[in-house]
Amino acid sequence: MNRVPLRWRLAGAFTVVSAVVLLVVGVFLHARMRAELDSSLRSGLRQRAADLTLASKEGTPDLGTGTLVERGDDLAQVLDARGAIVAGAPGLTRVPLLTPEEVRLAARGPLEIDARDVGDEQEPAALLAASAGGRVVVVGASLEDRDEALGKLDGLLLIVLPAGLLIAALAGAVVARRGLEPIERMRRRAEAIGADDLSTRLPVPIADDEVRRLAQTLNGMLGRLETGMERERTFVADASHELRGPLAALRAELELAQRAGRSPAELRAAIGSAAEETERLVRMAEDLLVVARADAGGLPLRVEQVALGPVLKRIAARAAAPLEVHAPEGLVVTADPLRLEQAIGNLVDNAARHGAPPITVRASREEDGVHLEVLDRGQGLPAELADRAFERFTRGDTARDRAGTGLGLAIVAAIADAHGWDVRLTAAEGGGTSARIDVPTDVAPGDA
Repeated sequence: MNRVPLRWRLAGAFTVVSAVVLLVVGVFLHARMRAELDSSLRSGLRQRAADLTLASKEGTPDLGTGTLVERGDDLAQVLDARGAIVAGAPGLTRVPLLTPEEVRLAARGPLEIDARDVGDEQEPAALLAASAGGRVVVVGASLEDRDEALGKLDGLLLIVLPAGLLIAALAGAVVARRGLEPIERMRRRAEAIGADDLSTRLPVPIADDEVRRLAQTLNGMLGRLETGMERERTFVADASHELRGPLAALRAELELAQRAGRSPAELRAAIGSAAEETERLVRMAEDLLVVARADAGGLPLRVEQVALGPVLKRIAARAAAPLEVHAPEGLVVTADPLRLEQAIGNLVDNAARHGAPPITVRASREEDGVHLEVLDRGQGLPAELADRAFERFTRGDTARDRAGTGLGLAIVAAIADAHGWDVRLTAAEGGGTSARIDVPTDVAPGDA
């Protein structure tokens, strides 16, 4: 069944449902017509029985077969209390239509018999018996006309219902095909989209239905894939560009060290420069690993209660520029201590490299959580960097300072996202740049 195309499965399901509906309609029509015919037949029997009962009561005991013939009662009998025939229509003068038990029942009240074979030809008929003084009158009506009418109806239904079912099946196939055409167009377009061209979008149907919402969802997914692929291409290009500089410098220093006639001092300088470039490569590799883990959603965290005072003291001890620390005693946050120290340290390094002293780190507890701020007094944040300061390899100068990797703030953003923190750079009052990390009290690390 799963190998059958969807359009044929839909058409088949529509046909089956239509067949059930048409069958129910046919059964209902047959039952309804039968009920109407039976109701009309019984109504006629009651009227005839009432007339015959009245005639039997008013006509004295001499009511006989001749009187029934004159009245046109071709299917009637008059029985005495014992069930013997008093009068009967032609062909009904020898055998009583009722048994003695039925005669006793009819004497107490009207008795209806739905079908019984009567007469010399034993034709099915409906009977109605009623008390008429000391007698019982029985009238009947042949069921032949009713059965003939029902047979004609059934014959008509046997023609109309299959034709209706065929029309419903064809209509279901057409509707299924038309309904799946937008999906087929989307499939053909999606088949033509390659990894090298994710700018193409799927056609969106005009009708506001599930297919349109599916197309919009898939187009949104393609947009995210395109953004991700473009971001990865940019990342690879920037990483290649950043790695090219220290590798070229390292190669140049090693080539110079290999030249003949170099003095010990020159060799030591070349080796020292090569060591610096190697250290920069190591730092860049570590930073790239952190960013890659953050992109994959797997930046590892070892969360615990961390006292901010010792962390800020360690950062101040190894800072390249004088650092002022303002933090109340006993201030504690829930975080990964290594990642917390790395994030604050990167903000301090960024302020030292691109700002101007004095550099200040403030920590405070407020109602909504703990706030950490790194403030410098440099030229301030350039307007063109306000929206992309935390992107990878973003720098404030076009010369690309060789001392940094361009990943410091990107790592800060990754650490903040992993903890569920908010981080931002703004222009400080009075000049300089303010880098702020907000640690809310109602967000647990890992919720982001």
